[in-house]
Amino acid sequence: MAGGALGSLGRWLVAEWIATMPWSAGFPFGTLLVNVAGSFGIGIFSELLLEGRIWHASSSVHAFVFVGIFGGFTTFSSFSLQTLALLRTGQAVLGGVYILASVAVCLFAVWLGAVMAHWLSN
Repeated sequence: MAGGALGSLGRWLVAEWIATMPWSAGFPFGTLLVNVAGSFGIGIFSELLLEGRIWHASSSVHAFVFVGIFGGFTTFSSFSLQTLALLRTGQAVLGGVYILASVAVCLFAVWLGAVMAHWLSN
């Protein structure tokens, strides 16, 4: 529970910060940033903890980090709801851009995080 609370707090702080940016109106940049950062972070931590490159963590630590912190931080349910909202308001092109950017950039970020962790641990 504590990991989930920390992750959720982090998500809220980032979303609030991004919402104050004048360029963020009309597009869910906060959710996109959180999903990219969460994907990057989970890529790093999966290599360092799950693959045991730095630390052979216990299953409790795995649950705290992956289910708790990253589960609370990443926001794919928000992504889905915001995509639906864009589509319902007739912004199909923007909705499509959001879907493609979220998936492609997050997949790249998780790969980059894993590569960087591998590089840093060697």
